[in-house]
Amino acid sequence: MTALSSWIFLALLASCILEVYCQSDDSHPQFCPGGFQFRDHCYWFSTEPAKWLDANRQCLQYGSEVHLPVITNQEQQDWLHATLPYRDMWIGLHDIHEDGQWSWVDGTYPNYTNWAAPHPSNSSDHNCAIMSRVGGVWVDKTCESTHHYACSSTPNYPICHSGGIFFRDRCYWKAEGVRRSLQDAKAACGKIEEGAQLVVIHDGELNTFLSKLVYPKIWIGLTDSRNEGHFTWIDGSRLTFRNWLPKEPNDYGRGEDCVTLDYNTGGWNDVPCHGHFYSVICALPSCNDEGSGDSGPCLDSSEQCSCVSGGYCSDVGRCHCLERFHGMVCDKADVRVRLRTASHVMEGESIEFKCHVNIPKSDYSLQIQHLITHSSHRPPSRRQDSLLFG
Repeated sequence: MTALSSWIFLALLASCILEVYCQSDDSHPQFCPGGFQFRDHCYWFSTEPAKWLDANRQCLQYGSEVHLPVITNQEQQDWLHATLPYRDMWIGLHDIHEDGQWSWVDGTYPNYTNWAAPHPSNSSDHNCAIMSRVGGVWVDKTCESTHHYACSSTPNYPICHSGGIFFRDRCYWKAEGVRRSLQDAKAACGKIEEGAQLVVIHDGELNTFLSKLVYPKIWIGLTDSRNEGHFTWIDGSRLTFRNWLPKEPNDYGRGEDCVTLDYNTGGWNDVPCHGHFYSVICALPSCNDEGSGDSGPCLDSSEQCSCVSGGYCSDVGRCHCLERFHGMVCDKADVRVRLRTASHVMEGESIEFKCHVNIPKSDYSLQIQHLITHSSHRPPSRRQDSLLFG
C-alpha cells in the first residue's frame, strides 16, 4: 500500500445539519431519568455493591443533591422495601461522627426508625445502616462492608396543591377513603379539583407509577358500559395500552363493566361498577377545554403560556413549535451532525472537529474527536459520531 492510498479524504460542511422529528403529544419530560419516582422523591438503584462512603459518592453522578435514602415514614419504608431487588441495601443513616448518635446524610436526625432488635448494636465499628432484604428492617453494619444501595433526591418539578403528587406533566391526587361505585369515584375527583377525573392510562410507565400509590386497588377511568367488550376511557380516548391480569377481562356474571388497577402488579381487572369499595386516584386531563389548570402542558403555575424557542400556546393549552423544535414546551431539538474535513488525514491520526450550533435559548459547542482506523480512496459513507455538549 502506498502512502497516498492510506490517506482519507473528508470534507467539513460549513454548518451543522439539524434533523428534527416531531414528537407525539403523549411524550413527557422526565424528572427521574432512568429512575423511579415515589411521592416527592426520585430513586435510583445500584447494579453493583459498594462500601457505604463510596456508595454515597456514587449517588453524586445523578446530581449534586443526590445521596443515600433518608427514610422518614412507614409508607416510604414500605415502598423502598417492595421496590428494591431482593438484596440488602445501604440507607443514609450513620453514627460515623459519634457512636450512638445516629443521623441521616442530609444532617437531620431520625424521627422514624425501623431497627431490627437488638439493633443498633452501638458496636464501635458498626457505624452504617442497611435495610435488610428480610422484612426491610434496619441493621447496623461496618461501613467497610459492601452492599447494594439506592440514591435519592427531590426532583425539580412543580408542587401540586392539596397534597397532590406531580408525575411527568401533571398532578395526581388520592381521594380520602374508598368509594363504592364508579359514579361515587367520579364525584370524589370533582371535589378535589374542578375538571379532575379518574386516571386515564396510555403507557406502562404511568401504569407502574399508579400501581405504587394505593393498596390494594384503585378505580381507573375505563369502562365498557356503553358497548359490552369495547372498553373506552372516560375522556373519550382510545384504548392504546392494555395491562389486563391473566384471563381478564371476563365479564364474570355478565355484570363487570368497570376496571380496577391492582397495587404493585399494576394488573387490570374488570369489576362491577358498584357494590365494591376501592380507592380513587384523580388527575386533570392533559388540558381542559378552557386551556387552564395545573396540568395544561404549556401552562406554568400562573396559567401563563410557557412555550420556548418561538413556539406559541394554542387556546387549549398545547405548544405549537417551530419546524426544528419539539417537546411539550418546544425545548428539544434532535441534533445530528455530519462532518468532513477539507484536508487529508493520515491513517492512525486523531482529528478533532468543532462546530457551533446556535439554538434559541441555548448555545451548544459540539466537539467530536475521531481516530482514523481505516483507509479509503473515497469519502467514507455517512456516519454518526457521538457528540460532546459543552
